Amino acid sequence: MRCLSLDFPDVEMINPAYAYKISVGYILSDFIELMGSNVVLFAFERGFPELTLAQKAELVSIFHTNEPESKLEFDDFIDEQKRKKSIKHMPNHQFISLKKWEKTMERVLNNWMISLQSMMKEAGFFSFYECFDLGVFNVYFFVDTNEKIKDNSISIEDMFRNKTPTGTIDNTILLLAEGFYNETIFEDGAITDIDLIEAGKPYLIKCLDLPNLNTLTSPEMSKLKNQIHPHISLFKAETEAWTNLCYTERNGISYFKEKVMPTMQLVQETIVNDSVLRQWDNIDEVKLTSAIYFGEVTPTMIWKYYKNARVIKPELYDFLIADYLLKESYTIPVMVFAYNKHLLKLAVEQQFDIAELSAVLSVKKHLEVE
Repeated sequence: MRCLSLDFPDVEMINPAYAYKISVGYILSDFIELMGSNVVLFAFERGFPELTLAQKAELVSIFHTNEPESKLEFDDFIDEQKRKKSIKHMPNHQFISLKKWEKTMERVLNNWMISLQSMMKEAGFFSFYECFDLGVFNVYFFVDTNEKIKDNSISIEDMFRNKTPTGTIDNTILLLAEGFYNETIFEDGAITDIDLIEAGKPYLIKCLDLPNLNTLTSPEMSKLKNQIHPHISLFKAETEAWTNLCYTERNGISYFKEKVMPTMQLVQETIVNDSVLRQWDNIDEVKLTSAIYFGEVTPTMIWKYYKNARVIKPELYDFLIADYLLKESYTIPVMVFAYNKHLLKLAVEQQFDIAELSAVLSVKKHLEVE
């Protein structure tokens, strides 16, 4: 069983709902493909210590695009570092001044990274960060054209046309936060009663109530995953078979009803009763539950959602729609998360963050460039 988490290219927000859906996908599936903003965050944290001072400044300046004064300070430093390389014999007073500036900038950049790590941990991303080395996550960076594709990169067009490497996108379950369920995408809502599902209609069926996994540490997440997997093998096998039916243009509704849904109760009991979570029985923060919905939607709904989020450009969206209308229809299997809620509610308009959560503010608002 394979999942995909594609988040918006918004480097200013660390959203607990995004962390949560990746955490659930991590414990339920065998592999997860990560794309979008969170890839940038993970790349920062994993690679930041290995960068030169100038490279660190270049990356951090991206987070200050909307703060001209701060960005200018970083850009001036970057220019000075480039100029430094062209000077063979720098005057002593200039050398001393530059060293002081470098020392100050090093402190600012390191404090920025510490703040980023702290906010990622608070939002729940720290829970599975160390699990990257276990081979569960595949990370992909978006590029605009196929000409720029390298290892671990993928074009936006190929991603949304399912023209990606075998075993990457075309047999995955898409992980989505509850902001996906809104009138902009679901004009008439989705079918939420399993007995009322019908062909040609999107459906989202509540299958699981899970604890707040964002509070767990990396070792706890790994232990939880390892302990429950022997007990949910049937769920993973049936869900993978259902996923393949969706993408190969064959109706997956009957299979979902008859094969996938009956496995959910065991998954529910296995996770809730696992020793990792049982030790937190008296902690309300962990006991808070989230409703997990499984279902099928059309590719056009996914494309519209990401067009509204400015991931897909209008011209690509028009091309995708026209191309889709010429071919046999298929559906995309999804997991939608009502984070810290018991039921999905159809929102009036598309939401790109979770209003009910305590806002996790931009890292840049907590730092000053000296």
